[in-house]
Formats: sequence, structure tokens, C-alpha cells
Amino acid sequence: MTLEAFRQRVRQQFGPDMERATPQNVREFLDQMQQELDTAPPSGTYEISETETSYEAILRTFFSEILDAPREQALIQLWMLGLELAFTDLRDTIEEEISPLFRPWEET
Repeated sequence: MTLEAFRQRVRQQFGPDMERATPQNVREFLDQMQQELDTAPPSGTYEISETETSYEAILRTFFSEILDAPREQALIQLWMLGLELAFTDLRDTIEEEISPLFRPWEET
């Protein structure tokens, strides 16, 4: 996938300024894009080593290999990782802020 095609998909999904991005539709978009990128011809696609046993090892391998990926593919993968991390953190933050509101009902 070219960077321009990726940009168009992102803007179509989330709007020109990402105004329609939510934790749920970000997750759906990332899952769909990852599936499409995984089925793309092996022209610079990233594969996770199945021998890695920790999250940190997977990240080290990812960042090491992304340095050698074609520029557009590396940018797409890094952007998607950044989006995932940002919205995963947002989901956790929202849950932490909202969960105290429901504690009175949990105790009954």
C-alpha cells in the first residue's frame, strides 16, 4: 500500500482532522489494516518472530527491522503503532476516570 492510499483510507475513516476517531473505531481500523497489510505481497511487510517470548523482545525486533523497511511501509507501520498506543492509553485513562462513578452500584 502506498502512503497516499493509506492517507486516503485514514481520512475516509476518521475525517480530515481525525475528528471521528474513537477507541473502538481505531481498533477496528487497525485490525482491518493489519489484516490487509499481512495479506499484501511480501514487499517489505513486517513479520513478528514466533520465537520471541516477551513483549519487549517483540518491540525490539519490530523497531530493529522497521529501520530496514521501505520508507513508506515503515512510516505506515510506525503511524499505526503510534495510533494504537495513543488510543489504548486513552481507553485506559477513560476507564480509570469513569470507573469510580460506578463503584456505589458495585458494592450493593
